[in-house]
Amino acid sequence: MARKFYHEVLGFDITAQMPSALFLSAGGYHHHLGMNTWESQGAAPPPEPSAGLREFSLRLPDRAELERMVKQVQSAGVPLAQEPGAAIVHDPFQNRIRLEIAH
Repeated sequence: MARKFYHEVLGFDITAQMPSALFLSAGGYHHHLGMNTWESQGAAPPPEPSAGLREFSLRLPDRAELERMVKQVQSAGVPLAQEPGAAIVHDPFQNRIRLEIAH
């Protein structure tokens, strides 16, 4: 699920993959995102309210790249909300991702 979303929908390159972990990058870096199931495989979501990741931003170089990524997300059928200079999308685990132009 994570692989398909981050690689196929958002366009990150896979730099390493194993059964319980995935590392992704953009622009040839060794990894910008790392995800694993080492502690959570089969676990229930934490109760509300709990500390944890609520949102992260992907900072894009310009408006053209933001528009390209918005079209890519929409083409995959993933819902998103647009704001001035940004778009909000949720990954399959309901992590909120802000796509925004770097200033």
